[in-house]
Amino acid sequence: MLSPLQLFSESRLPFPPDFDTLSPQMAKTGKVLVTGGAGYIGATLCEQLLDAGYSVILYDRFLFGQKPVAHLKNRPGLTIVRGDIRDTENSRGC
Repeated sequence: MLSPLQLFSESRLPFPPDFDTLSPQMAKTGKVLVTGGAGYIGATLCEQLLDAGYSVILYDRFLFGQKPVAHLKNRPGLTIVRGDIRDTENSRGC
């Protein structure tokens, strides 16, 4: 399994997030929470993480629909949660 830093160094994302502080926990659990997972960058990130073998929780309000992630819906290792990250009760279990 690629580390998050290796994954993003090989990424085509224009501004990859900095996972320096999160990578030990992500490598330990193999599980990643992606907020805004149905947006352009989030959907691309989710797909790359799934391809790299991570379990992904895609968290989004789906304000603009689910079309950007429709091709990911049946991927093993993906959990989709509809919600607003500001709703702490809903996001607590993620």
